[in-house]
Amino acid sequence: MELRLKTLATAAASSFCLALASGVVPAHAQETQQQQQQPQQQQVPGAEVDDATLQAFAEASLEVEEVIAEWTPRIEEAGEGEQANELRATANQEIAEAVRSNGIEIETYNQIYQLAQADPQVANQIQRYRQGSQ
Repeated sequence: MELRLKTLATAAASSFCLALASGVVPAHAQETQQQQQQPQQQQVPGAEVDDATLQAFAEASLEVEEVIAEWTPRIEEAGEGEQANELRATANQEIAEAVRSNGIEIETYNQIYQLAQADPQVANQIQRYRQGSQ
């Protein structure tokens, strides 16, 4: 179960680590950073998330992983500097589009990610949706 949660966490965290590490942080990543500075109770939605939204999150997380897999080698190869920053910005745009194309907003994606960290049942449900989408 911890491995499943770790896989799920990697997909969500990587997308925003990529944005934050760039130094060129798009607005959605800045909002994420500000939200992370708030107390944990405010980050995790109190209400349960419906199955359709969990499924959208699962599908988005798979797409985010694909974007990360595509862009990470390019960014690492570019090293530091303007070219790397441009690649990061492009990757961040694709990550945001991957999330939004599945019908959820970045903020909702982050909240579900945090909920999955706090609730193993949610994490397991997301993992089942991810496996069904592959």
